[in-house]
Amino acid sequence: MSCGKTVLEINGLKVTLKSKACETKECCNKLPLVNDVSLAVSQGEVTGLIGESGSGKSLTCLSVMNLLPDTMVLDKGRITIAGSSLEEFSLADSSTKNNHLKNRTQNLTSQWRCFRGRRAAMILQNPMSCFDPIFTIGYHIKETISAHGLDWKSHRSKVDSTLCELGFESPNEILSAYPFQLSGGMLQRIMVSLALLLEAELLIADEPTTDLDVIVQARILDIIDKMRKEKNVGVLLVTHDLSVIARLADNVSVMQNGAVVESGKVEDIFHRPKAAYTKALLDAHFSLYGSNINEVLL
Repeated sequence: MSCGKTVLEINGLKVTLKSKACETKECCNKLPLVNDVSLAVSQGEVTGLIGESGSGKSLTCLSVMNLLPDTMVLDKGRITIAGSSLEEFSLADSSTKNNHLKNRTQNLTSQWRCFRGRRAAMILQNPMSCFDPIFTIGYHIKETISAHGLDWKSHRSKVDSTLCELGFESPNEILSAYPFQLSGGMLQRIMVSLALLLEAELLIADEPTTDLDVIVQARILDIIDKMRKEKNVGVLLVTHDLSVIARLADNVSVMQNGAVVESGKVEDIFHRPKAAYTKALLDAHFSLYGSNINEVLL
């Protein structure tokens, strides 16, 4: 059950595209990709983020983790994780002297390393791209644990128990395997295990079941549901599958053309949609999977 604590709050987020034709911030403001997005995720709850491809869902998630491509900039807005604003990590300090920039950049990198994983974890659409193929899974996990100042030997038993909890019967075999030897679903579970090991308060799941068969999809969704119920993790879930939203989400935000056009409780979005775009999404879903909402809202 949720204790009501807000683990993620986004207010007025705006992401713009840098243009090669201009160097001024004012010019970049003319090319918004995400505009005035606001949403919240509470501890022990799932907030669903839905919308067509290109609507700004993934950019919103990348903004939270400060992983936007170099061609984009977080232009406006405030992002708060468990009461801490991401502005604390900003390098935008006009009073900083050039000779201190290197040390400041190193400190910033260390701050973000502590934030990612310990405070917020992310599962991406293509897990294979998140692992270096020349290193074993054990190396990846050990590197992540060490980067957060934790001792590998003292956490080894926890690593094994976490992998077992996620359905890996032989942790030693998984730790000695290379990423290309594992399936997409197995790699997704490895990413979830890192979130569990570091006890992240927020899990951002960006299309976590894309390209997975239905059995593996169900396992991944069950794991996410278990994390929020037993570990009280707040989840931001991005998906095109409205059945997944109906099953897991407590609240839903609908995005179109880089903006949130409607937000509310999942029951209200399905039963009483207000925006024409939301109604169109639901109509498209029900035309394919049936129109009995009671069967979708399990």
